[in-house]
Amino acid sequence: MTARQLDNDLQEAAKPNAQNRRKAKRLSFYRGEFPDVQIVFANKSYGADVYDVSRQGMGILPQEPINGLTDVPQDIEIKIGDKITKHATIQSISHIKFSGTIRAKFGIQFKPDTNVTELEPNYSCEDTMPLAYCADPVAYGQTLLFNITHFSRSGLTIRISDYESPFYNGLVLDLHILMPVRGEIAGKASIESITDSTEGLSLHCKWIQPPKALLNAVSEFLLMNSSNLSIANLRSQGFTVSSVEKSFRFRCASTEEEFEKILKLRLKAATASGRWVGEKDHRKMEDPWDKHARQVYFEVNEKVVAASRIVFNNGIQERCEHEASYGVKVPDWLWKEGFVEGSRMCTDPEFRGSEVFLNLIRQVSRIITQSGHRYLVMNCEDSLLPIYKKATGIQNLGTKFHTDFMKNDALNLLYIDVRKIQVATNLSPTTWLVGVPVGDHLVQNGSIKLSWWEQTMRFIYRPAHKLMSYVFKLR
Repeated sequence: MTARQLDNDLQEAAKPNAQNRRKAKRLSFYRGEFPDVQIVFANKSYGADVYDVSRQGMGILPQEPINGLTDVPQDIEIKIGDKITKHATIQSISHIKFSGTIRAKFGIQFKPDTNVTELEPNYSCEDTMPLAYCADPVAYGQTLLFNITHFSRSGLTIRISDYESPFYNGLVLDLHILMPVRGEIAGKASIESITDSTEGLSLHCKWIQPPKALLNAVSEFLLMNSSNLSIANLRSQGFTVSSVEKSFRFRCASTEEEFEKILKLRLKAATASGRWVGEKDHRKMEDPWDKHARQVYFEVNEKVVAASRIVFNNGIQERCEHEASYGVKVPDWLWKEGFVEGSRMCTDPEFRGSEVFLNLIRQVSRIITQSGHRYLVMNCEDSLLPIYKKATGIQNLGTKFHTDFMKNDALNLLYIDVRKIQVATNLSPTTWLVGVPVGDHLVQNGSIKLSWWEQTMRFIYRPAHKLMSYVFKLR
């Protein structure tokens, strides 16, 4: 029996207050179709059947008389299932004939929730609008499809144009979020508030114990989608940021505009490290070697966040940056083997503490191998030596020198055998995260031909790559 059929047998005992009738669209239900509901009045609970629902309220039929409940308006509590409790007001009371008996019929209006969690700041994603879907919380076998319009640190806003479903504050949705580059991730969210618009119904939701992978995917998406965001300010706002490598895009500078962005990053990174403080002219970050180098960089949403340069000296000492500019002697064995040079590596201070540095090293090592080289000669200050060694297996050549760019900070002359970290023959698990994935790619496309010894080492150690990456906290 539907609500319309019940109304045909209506025997009114109290006229509903027309001014308080719900204006939002109501959805009708058969008896037993809606989840279990209880009315709490005067510290007692009474079972009830729901015959219609809107986001403002519901129509319910108490399963037994409620002592003392005769006048309107009257405050009560509504318990939906075993998790949702809503404060409400009975706005109308009437009676109907139901299965041969007279039962009360209540018109309930929900009270505004006073404990709604603040979801700001919200970041719009309406230009791309990822998708979400979930099983209809009431209708069996039905699926609801949403567009995601906003993300926040504690939830999201989803929009649905066809909302033939009973949405109300407190309702829990078992969402499946389709995130760009990360795929489908499941997460629960409760509806905190609902708004109407010409585009459809917007549900403002709060996460319920969301998995870390989902929160991280949200941060990664926001970095790709919002030009004014960085890893630092996302973390400061309470967002989860751990692995966001898919938001980085690797590029080689080919225009003056791209090179200008790299120079500006060099100045920003130097200033953050206490050098060139007060300097405004980013052109002072340029030197003659920039004209003979390949400028490589990572960008996030068209913002350069890390950069380096690779100098190809072709075995000519006059074209060697470290010898010609800084008077540093590179060992003869490296000249015999051949090497390229890396310098001016820098990272945006707001993107430090992420995988951007590791990914830059990974891409640089790929370029070195594919250009037919094995060794990279580079430099760094003392404070960065432990990081470089842990991530790259770098070796110190025992020589220190100064440059005009680094002011009073001495630099160490270093080299890396990139082949060893790519094929896991340096026996250093902490470098596998950086090198071995590159090795997989280079072996697959034929850039690296493995000896029997290298094949054996990869066979033994490659399966442990993920485990050791977690052990050494490099993932």
